[in-house]
Amino acid sequence: MMSPADQGVGPQHPCGQGTGHLRQNRTTDGHTQTWTVGATTGIATASWFGSYKGFGSEWANENTTINGTYYTGLDGANIAGTQWAHLMNAAPQYPGHRFPSPPPSMLR
Repeated sequence: MMSPADQGVGPQHPCGQGTGHLRQNRTTDGHTQTWTVGATTGIATASWFGSYKGFGSEWANENTTINGTYYTGLDGANIAGTQWAHLMNAAPQYPGHRFPSPPPSMLR
């Protein structure tokens, strides 16, 4: 989970915690539900954006304008990813530390 924080869409939503962090964005088929989960060693949280009414195509988050920005299809990196980064950056009272290296037995 650590690579998405440094690659792909991760740099679009920097986490200013000053320590390593992990993050994962996900989206259901049809862009109906989107979410981002992530953590430092000091705090973990999740952010969701989607339809509370259902999963059908009538609830898809596609070809829509939100706060003046047009989206052909929302995914976890859009609204949910931005919300997640804002929350993590607003929580400096929960500083994290570098993640420890995994034990060798986990790397076999």
